[in-house]
Amino acid sequence: LFRSIADAASSADDAQLNADIPTAGDAAGVVNFSDSAGTTFTISSAKLESTASTNNIDLQSTNSIVINDLVTNVATSKTLTLNSPNSVKFQTGAGGFSMATDNKIKLTAAGASLLIDAKAGTGTGNVTVGALETKGSTGSITLKGVTANLFGNLTTDGGKVDFSGSSKVSLNANVTIDTASTAATAGDVDFGNAALTAAAAGKRLTIDTSSNDNAGGTVSLGPVDNSGGSYVNQLTVKLFDTADTNSNQTAGKLKLTGDVRLDNDGAGTAAKFLVTGGVADTTATSRRGQVIVAPATGSSVTISTAQSAVTAGDVDLGTTQLTATTAGTDL
Repeated sequence: LFRSIADAASSADDAQLNADIPTAGDAAGVVNFSDSAGTTFTISSAKLESTASTNNIDLQSTNSIVINDLVTNVATSKTLTLNSPNSVKFQTGAGGFSMATDNKIKLTAAGASLLIDAKAGTGTGNVTVGALETKGSTGSITLKGVTANLFGNLTTDGGKVDFSGSSKVSLNANVTIDTASTAATAGDVDFGNAALTAAAAGKRLTIDTSSNDNAGGTVSLGPVDNSGGSYVNQLTVKLFDTADTNSNQTAGKLKLTGDVRLDNDGAGTAAKFLVTGGVADTTATSRRGQVIVAPATGSSVTISTAQSAVTAGDVDLGTTQLTATTAGTDL
């Protein structure tokens, strides 16, 4: 029913992560939905980290999973470090997934993916995360929930960041999503139809799918609105790394499928929509980012930087090439 990760050297239910418990044939690192149904499990942070050193992790709960503030009984304070070789999964129902918002979940094995799914159990819930980090080109981060609440940065090393299984993505802090933490080919960022919104005025999001000397990724952005309570103040999308060390870089793409509505922060800072595009004065699409207008409904996309009686902010698409997926589409 309820799974809790405690900041502890050991906890009452640590054995649930062992092989063949509670059922013969159960893999180490797995707690199934059906395991002791209706029971609250508490597992220690030390046991979870040590189990993950050689096993994939799949924690399932019909209701919720809570990772408490991890300060002492972890390899690095405020960080849950998991060396699972292939994947880490947290799957819940209506109670959702939450962690201490100033903590981080860090996957250290190259290519290991992170899935946090609050639609897998009984009912659907929210996902609330601090910082998340993966390594390797297949080291994706996938968040599925009614609302994915972001309190920290999301970082991959070529892996995809996928919100398409969520209804909303809500900024609770200024957040950076970076899909090329080293010189790797950058991963994509996919919002699907999820609305990008903010829990409070003044929040900023930077999405960086550029990679110096390598290929950039694609950002698929749905509607940007105030469905989470407030509008995003500033949105920056970086499709090209201006360092461009060896002139081998391929620019990324930004696909707009819904209206982008930003607003003043309430304290005088105007909204801004900024896209870093690439090399000017060239027709080579590989050297200039593309902004692709691809409305999910209708035939137009609107970008607006003032939703109230305030001074409107800037829209700067830089040196990108503006295009559309269908003739007759308006921006």
